[in-house]
Amino acid sequence: MRVLLFIVLSLFCTPTLFADNYQKAWDALAKNDRTAAREFLEKALNEPEHAADAALTLVLLETFDGNEKVAADAWQKALAALKDPYPYYFPLWFHDAVAGDYGQKNTRQEKMLEKLIDDPNCPGIYKAAAQYAMGHHYLSESKFKDMRAAWNSTTNMTQWQFAGPFDNLSGSGFDKNYGPIAHPEPGAVFKSTYDADIQWFKPETYVVEGWIPTIYYVRYSTGVVFAQTFVTAPSDMDAVLALGFTGNIRVWVNDQLLISEQEYLKTEYDVFKTKCRLQKGNNRVLVQIGFEDQDYPNFNLRFIDERSNLIPGLTSSAVYTPYTKGTAKKEPMIPFFPETFFEQKIKNEPDNLLNYMLLAKTYLRSNKNQEANSVILKALEKAPDNSILHMEYISILSQTENRTELTRELQHVKETDPNCPASYVIRFQENMKSEQYDAAEKEASEYERTFGFDENLYEDYIKLYIAQEKLKEAVTTIQDASEAYPNSAYFNEMMHNVALRLRKDPQGANRINEQFLKRNFGIPTARQLIQEYFEIGQNDKAVRMLLDLNEQFPGNVIYLEQLYNYYYSKKDNKKAGQYVAMLLAQAPFHASYHEYAARLHEQSGNNESALASFQKVLKYNPNDFDVRRRIRELENRTNLNTLLPQNDPYELIKKSKLQDKSREFDWYYILDERATILYPEGCSETYYTIVLKVLNEKGIDDWKEATLGYNQYRQRLIVEKAEVVKPGGSKFSAEQNGNELVFTNLEKGDAVYLRYRIVSYAYGRMAREFWDTYAFNAFVPTGISRYVLLCPKNLDFDSKIVHTELKPAVQEVEDFKVYTWETLNEPALKEESFMPPRFDVSRSLNVSTLHDWKEVADWYSDLSTLQSKQDQEVQQAVKNLFPQGKTFSPEEKARSIYAFILKNIRYSSVSFRQSAFMPQKASSVLQTKLGDCKDLSTLYAAMAREAGLEANLVLLNTRENGEESLNLPSVDFNHCIVKVKAGSQVWHLELTDSNLPFGSLPNGDIGGLALEIPYNGAGAAAGIFKLNPKNRSVDYRHQQVQIDIKNRDLSIVNHATLGGAISRNLRDDYANLSKEEQLENMQRLIGKRFSNPVTLKNVAFGALDQLQDTLQYHMQYNVRNEIIEIGELKTFRVPFYYTFIKSDVFQEETRNFPINYGAYEDADDYLEDITVNLPQGKQLSDIPKDLVLGFGGIEYSLTYKKLSATSLQIIRRIKVNRNNIPASEYAAFRAFVDEVVNAENRYVAYK
Repeated sequence: MRVLLFIVLSLFCTPTLFADNYQKAWDALAKNDRTAAREFLEKALNEPEHAADAALTLVLLETFDGNEKVAADAWQKALAALKDPYPYYFPLWFHDAVAGDYGQKNTRQEKMLEKLIDDPNCPGIYKAAAQYAMGHHYLSESKFKDMRAAWNSTTNMTQWQFAGPFDNLSGSGFDKNYGPIAHPEPGAVFKSTYDADIQWFKPETYVVEGWIPTIYYVRYSTGVVFAQTFVTAPSDMDAVLALGFTGNIRVWVNDQLLISEQEYLKTEYDVFKTKCRLQKGNNRVLVQIGFEDQDYPNFNLRFIDERSNLIPGLTSSAVYTPYTKGTAKKEPMIPFFPETFFEQKIKNEPDNLLNYMLLAKTYLRSNKNQEANSVILKALEKAPDNSILHMEYISILSQTENRTELTRELQHVKETDPNCPASYVIRFQENMKSEQYDAAEKEASEYERTFGFDENLYEDYIKLYIAQEKLKEAVTTIQDASEAYPNSAYFNEMMHNVALRLRKDPQGANRINEQFLKRNFGIPTARQLIQEYFEIGQNDKAVRMLLDLNEQFPGNVIYLEQLYNYYYSKKDNKKAGQYVAMLLAQAPFHASYHEYAARLHEQSGNNESALASFQKVLKYNPNDFDVRRRIRELENRTNLNTLLPQNDPYELIKKSKLQDKSREFDWYYILDERATILYPEGCSETYYTIVLKVLNEKGIDDWKEATLGYNQYRQRLIVEKAEVVKPGGSKFSAEQNGNELVFTNLEKGDAVYLRYRIVSYAYGRMAREFWDTYAFNAFVPTGISRYVLLCPKNLDFDSKIVHTELKPAVQEVEDFKVYTWETLNEPALKEESFMPPRFDVSRSLNVSTLHDWKEVADWYSDLSTLQSKQDQEVQQAVKNLFPQGKTFSPEEKARSIYAFILKNIRYSSVSFRQSAFMPQKASSVLQTKLGDCKDLSTLYAAMAREAGLEANLVLLNTRENGEESLNLPSVDFNHCIVKVKAGSQVWHLELTDSNLPFGSLPNGDIGGLALEIPYNGAGAAAGIFKLNPKNRSVDYRHQQVQIDIKNRDLSIVNHATLGGAISRNLRDDYANLSKEEQLENMQRLIGKRFSNPVTLKNVAFGALDQLQDTLQYHMQYNVRNEIIEIGELKTFRVPFYYTFIKSDVFQEETRNFPINYGAYEDADDYLEDITVNLPQGKQLSDIPKDLVLGFGGIEYSLTYKKLSATSLQIIRRIKVNRNNIPASEYAAFRAFVDEVVNAENRYVAYK
């Protein structure tokens, strides 16, 4: 019995004991005790149930500590212990213990890769990855034939046609129905991103790489490119379509969409797979790949069987062949087996942190950064100080460029695990950055003592010595490092630099590279050697290398470009022409290659052919202004700017006869001209000519410095003239720094002559559109005001003149029309208090090629839709806000998301330029916790949609820019808010002010011009509208006041309630102050309202830290000597706390312009309920009469009610209309103001 019990207990206890060693290891790692962890893991290696996990954990641990050889041994132990090792290859592939980085392999790595290739059970993804890695290995050994064989074995789809680029600004091209989708036939013509006619083309040769890098055929960094091939199948068959790619992608087979991934990813082979049906005979395969600012978009497409092996007998052709459209049912995506494997492992073993690490690495390798982030954070919840987990998190943050969180993580590792290798590196880099070189050297020495000398430490010492200019020590260390690591490209580069720059020995530098290429061939080193051969005149060597590289890497246009440039420079037109032909065969719609041809034709004296080629350059790249000018030269036509009005500024200065009005004005315009050239292909040039005269010292201050505004992202500024012209005619050029000008030697009576142009480049969907506004009069007199538009004569544009009647003079020149709007001797606009913005009152012009606001709304919808995607981070944030099991109303959701963003995301103001119209991705804003108005609005919209609410962005031109700033469609908005529908309620929300209550809008938003942006092309109000939502929170100031008269003093108790946007100022002013500071600030504020001394006894605020719609505060104060005695009669003026209106604000007798009342008034409603208690024994004798007034929607009432002989109630109520007040109603408004002021200045008397 005892024996049986022992056996039973052993069955239960043994796994627990086994688990103890493995779990104890992770417990030790949680405390960063890696020495103890190793001991437990070594014991666990002998325990069958945990040997594999123990070995894999050792791989991670030893890699973390830099013990790569020990990690490699642990990997071998893991392979021996694993029943199914294949899922583990994927997350650990690039570890030195497994396959390592691309390049030369060590013997162990090479054998492992060859074993995988020969393994009949190995999944095809690893066979392909192994062949690809071996191809790079063969490259390093200059075994180019073996390299090509290895790479070609990875796919059976090698022949492709291409078409592109198509517009993809902000990912907007992903789901567009571009022409290549429906038109595979030869001769089909499509419009490119620059509106040029393009077609399908087949390159002359293909890049041999295993992957299809579209950049070699469609040479643009942003766009959508299509590739199609026609696959011949020997019979009807079921197949698996397997795909890897960099970018985002859609794939069709026989016009059936099978794979669609909108997220930008960088995956390995076969990460995306789906079953498909290939028909006997011809099958069309179409790939759409999208990319932004991506220098190497590519894809690999394979048809494989169920065991992931290439299907034999399939051939691909880049020649169009008729095919039958597919009708098979679309199959679901096949899950990627390493992902599903580790996801299941976590479900089965939720406390085994190894699987979290491996799943995070699996996601990260496919650029699924958010998924990786989510997994590693779950692991860190279980072991918050585990440095190995933190370093994996740091890898994720580095890939997502989340610098804020990355900095925090680095500090955490440094503080919680100061003796790990990573902490030494962090401290070393921090000391180097702060130039604390002694401290950096101490860290390096300590690292060396603790971990030994490794490759990274050599790099650190080299950087340290170079920074200290210790060249002798640097050179010695470089030599030692190069001997220790002879195949290191970095140390070879350092040796090369020593020879070239320090020893001035270019021949020696080249020999170093030549020897290195024999040991470890690398493309960067080869290119450097070629360049330096050319530089020292060894052209034959350079050309031989280029020819060899071109032979080994057919289709790589970089070598063809260099060969063309060499022969062109040598005027060997025949050979240069051969390489131009090759380049155009590879990329027939690339503008630069047509420019190569044009320059070559010019050099050959064939101007007619040069002209034709230059015209193609402009067709495919309208942003090349130099080519545009060269075309006109070849056509024997002058530059287009000569067709604009020509001014002699010096003559204008001489003839300027405006009398000296220095007492009225500080300076005046002699000429204010803006002339724009719109080119047929898109793009524009705008010439600004300003000639002015300075009249006094204030004018000098105004013009001694000038800043020229332009958009540095999509425009170029060229200052042609900037000078001071003296009365005698002498000229002094201004000093220039970028767009900043300083006019030195500027004196009274001088003129300023400024001429500059702004070149605007065309990109994306708005490339051919143009819009502009111009005001003919300013706040100073203007002699000549002129706006000129030179455009193609068939250009369809709209123009609108406001506040005047002015028709343009139209002149037809060549293929253009010149429109000139001009006025002479414009008087100065008279400045008036609270006048509208300039464009609301000046004689102004609007022009636009956009005819409908829908064009703008749809354009911005395309830009912003992808950015507001509800990806994993957004989903998680919403889940955290609204946990399962609880019910939230639509309004509660809308308010909670608003509060979350205001609390957690900081607003950062940036210029709202067109190039900056694209918001950040919602997930990026969550990561960085920082964003501008459009970023915050995009995040809100994404979270609201995830929570089941409807939400749209709203572009806004705030009220400060006027009501007539958008008379014609344009994109001249300066702000962005969001509209959310929650149940039956609709709110417009401002997210840039952390003190603003939900549903409130700042004064500047109200009355602004708004354009609602549809989401996915639908669900938005049409056209532009003035923003003043019906359910906007009312902005009000309410007071309940009790005044007790004591002798000649007033004792006042005030209960105030502020509502809407009014409450935000109180929060802003007082929320972060101590009680004493609050009292001091309020004392100063109240003291300004009275001429007599004020003593504030106390003040208490409501919840300043909560964003409620209303905010209350209470205060008690005394005012001395407010009672005026006239004999026995005593009087006082009612001390209204808030001043509604002042007569001295609107002092003009007459006005020319409306009152911008919204700039003066920020409230909708005022209510003051005041009770005055007289001293005992006194009684009221003279009570003012009640007053009820109204003007233009403003309602005013002031009533007095005698409550008793010693008590009086005074109620002032005001309903405000913030609309502009027309100049024609100014007299009536002043009368209204006078009545209000008189009423509020009346006195109450008592005896």
